Amino acid sequence: MNWSLPGNLVDWSQVVSAILALVALVIALRVSYTSKRALAAERRAAHELEVLRGLSSLIEQKGLGVVEPVRSHLLLLPDSDDLPMLRAALNGRPSLDATSSLESAYPGLAGRTSAEWQEFSPLRRQYEYFKLLRADHTSRQELDGAIERRLVR
Repeated sequence: MNWSLPGNLVDWSQVVSAILALVALVIALRVSYTSKRALAAERRAAHELEVLRGLSSLIEQKGLGVVEPVRSHLLLLPDSDDLPMLRAALNGRPSLDATSSLESAYPGLAGRTSAEWQEFSPLRRQYEYFKLLRADHTSRQELDGAIERRLVR
Protein backbone atom coordinates (compact mmCIF):
# COMPACT_ATOMS: atom_id res chain seq x y z
CA MET A 1 0.00 0.00 0.00
CA ASN A 2 1.27 3.35 -1.05
CA TRP A 3 -0.02 6.16 1.19
CA SER A 4 1.93 9.00 -0.41
CA LEU A 5 0.15 12.06 -1.83
CA PRO A 6 1.01 13.65 -5.13
CA GLY A 7 3.57 16.49 -4.85
CA ASN A 8 1.23 19.05 -6.41
CA LEU A 9 -1.44 18.51 -3.80
CA VAL A 10 0.91 19.27 -0.92
CA ASP A 11 2.25 22.40 -2.66
CA TRP A 12 -1.21 23.72 -3.46
CA SER A 13 -2.47 23.07 0.05
CA GLN A 14 0.40 25.16 1.44
CA VAL A 15 -0.42 28.00 -0.98
CA VAL A 16 -4.11 27.90 -0.04
CA SER A 17 -3.33 27.85 3.68
CA ALA A 18 -0.98 30.85 3.29
CA ILE A 19 -3.70 32.78 1.44
CA LEU A 20 -6.27 31.92 4.10
CA ALA A 21 -3.87 33.00 6.84
CA LEU A 22 -3.34 36.32 5.04
CA VAL A 23 -7.11 36.84 4.73
CA ALA A 24 -7.54 36.08 8.45
CA LEU A 25 -4.81 38.62 9.28
CA VAL A 26 -6.48 41.32 7.18
CA ILE A 27 -9.84 40.64 8.84
CA ALA A 28 -8.26 40.77 12.31
CA LEU A 29 -6.54 44.09 11.53
CA ARG A 30 -9.78 45.59 10.23
CA VAL A 31 -11.73 44.49 13.31
CA SER A 32 -9.01 45.91 15.55
CA TYR A 33 -9.08 49.25 13.71
CA THR A 34 -12.87 49.60 13.82
CA SER A 35 -13.06 48.62 17.48
CA LYS A 36 -10.44 51.24 18.38
CA ARG A 37 -12.42 53.89 16.51
CA ALA A 38 -15.64 52.83 18.21
CA LEU A 39 -13.96 52.94 21.62
CA ALA A 40 -12.59 56.42 20.91
CA ALA A 41 -16.03 57.62 19.82
CA GLU A 42 -17.59 56.18 22.95
CA ARG A 43 -15.01 57.86 25.19
CA ARG A 44 -15.51 61.16 23.37
CA ALA A 45 -19.28 60.93 23.84
CA ALA A 46 -18.85 60.10 27.54
CA HIS A 47 -16.54 63.10 27.96
CA GLU A 48 -18.97 65.42 26.18
CA LEU A 49 -21.86 64.17 28.32
CA GLU A 50 -19.79 64.83 31.44
CA VAL A 51 -19.08 68.38 30.24
CA LEU A 52 -22.79 68.88 29.55
CA ARG A 53 -23.61 67.58 33.03
CA GLY A 54 -21.27 70.19 34.47
CA LEU A 55 -22.90 72.85 32.32
CA SER A 56 -26.30 71.79 33.58
CA SER A 57 -25.38 72.56 37.16
CA LEU A 58 -23.56 75.79 36.24
CA ILE A 59 -26.51 77.20 34.28
CA GLU A 60 -28.65 77.18 37.41
CA GLN A 61 -26.12 79.22 39.41
CA LYS A 62 -26.37 82.95 39.76
CA GLY A 63 -23.76 85.66 39.91
CA LEU A 64 -21.17 87.16 37.65
CA GLY A 65 -18.63 84.49 38.61
CA VAL A 66 -20.51 81.81 36.69
CA VAL A 67 -19.68 83.27 33.26
CA GLU A 68 -16.08 82.03 33.06
CA PRO A 69 -16.79 78.44 34.18
CA VAL A 70 -19.69 78.18 31.72
CA ARG A 71 -17.53 79.54 28.90
CA SER A 72 -14.76 77.09 29.83
CA HIS A 73 -17.22 74.21 29.60
CA LEU A 74 -18.47 75.49 26.25
CA LEU A 75 -14.92 75.57 24.90
CA LEU A 76 -14.47 71.91 25.87
CA LEU A 77 -17.23 70.90 23.47
CA PRO A 78 -15.93 70.43 19.92
CA ASP A 79 -19.14 71.09 18.00
CA SER A 80 -19.91 74.79 17.68
CA ASP A 81 -23.46 73.91 16.55
CA ASP A 82 -24.28 72.86 20.11
CA LEU A 83 -25.70 75.55 22.37
CA PRO A 84 -25.48 78.33 19.74
CA MET A 85 -27.16 81.12 21.70
CA LEU A 86 -25.24 80.35 24.88
CA ARG A 87 -21.98 80.31 22.91
CA ALA A 88 -22.85 83.64 21.33
CA ALA A 89 -23.80 85.17 24.68
CA LEU A 90 -20.57 84.11 26.38
CA ASN A 91 -18.22 84.32 23.38
CA GLY A 92 -17.54 80.59 23.45
CA ARG A 93 -16.63 80.06 19.76
CA PRO A 94 -20.02 81.15 18.40
CA SER A 95 -21.04 80.87 14.79
CA LEU A 96 -21.88 84.07 12.93
CA ASP A 97 -25.50 82.99 12.62
CA ALA A 98 -25.77 82.47 16.37
CA THR A 99 -24.30 85.90 17.12
CA SER A 100 -26.76 87.64 14.83
CA SER A 101 -29.62 85.51 16.22
CA LEU A 102 -28.70 86.54 19.77
CA GLU A 103 -28.60 90.21 18.86
CA SER A 104 -31.94 90.02 17.05
CA ALA A 105 -33.59 88.02 19.85
CA TYR A 106 -32.58 90.54 22.51
CA PRO A 107 -32.45 93.93 20.77
CA GLY A 108 -32.83 95.80 24.03
CA LEU A 109 -29.38 94.71 25.12
CA ALA A 110 -27.54 94.50 21.82
CA GLY A 111 -28.71 97.89 20.58
CA ARG A 112 -28.24 99.84 23.81
CA THR A 113 -26.51 103.16 23.44
CA SER A 114 -26.90 104.26 27.03
CA ALA A 115 -23.85 105.26 28.99
CA GLU A 116 -24.54 102.48 31.47
CA TRP A 117 -24.39 99.75 28.81
CA GLN A 118 -21.23 101.22 27.30
CA GLU A 119 -19.58 101.26 30.72
CA PHE A 120 -20.29 97.57 31.29
CA SER A 121 -17.25 95.39 30.99
CA PRO A 122 -17.39 92.64 28.34
CA LEU A 123 -17.82 90.15 31.17
CA ARG A 124 -20.78 92.08 32.55
CA ARG A 125 -22.40 92.26 29.08
CA GLN A 126 -21.98 88.52 28.69
CA TYR A 127 -23.58 87.99 32.08
CA GLU A 128 -26.56 90.16 31.10
CA TYR A 129 -27.13 88.01 28.02
CA PHE A 130 -26.64 84.88 30.11
CA LYS A 131 -29.31 85.99 32.59
CA LEU A 132 -31.78 86.56 29.75
CA LEU A 133 -31.06 83.15 28.21
CA ARG A 134 -31.56 81.54 31.59
CA ALA A 135 -34.74 83.51 32.32
CA ASP A 136 -36.52 82.46 29.12
CA HIS A 137 -35.15 78.89 29.38
CA THR A 138 -33.25 79.10 26.08
CA SER A 139 -30.07 77.84 27.70
CA ARG A 140 -31.88 74.87 29.26
CA GLN A 141 -33.55 73.97 25.95
CA GLU A 142 -30.22 74.14 24.11
CA LEU A 143 -28.56 72.01 26.76
CA ASP A 144 -31.31 69.40 26.69
CA GLY A 145 -31.04 69.25 22.89
CA ALA A 146 -27.27 68.75 23.04
CA ILE A 147 -27.62 65.94 25.57
CA GLU A 148 -30.33 64.27 23.51
CA ARG A 149 -28.21 64.38 20.34
CA ARG A 150 -25.38 62.60 22.14
CA LEU A 151 -27.65 59.93 23.55
CA VAL A 152 -29.14 59.20 20.13
CA ARG A 153 -25.77 58.71 18.39
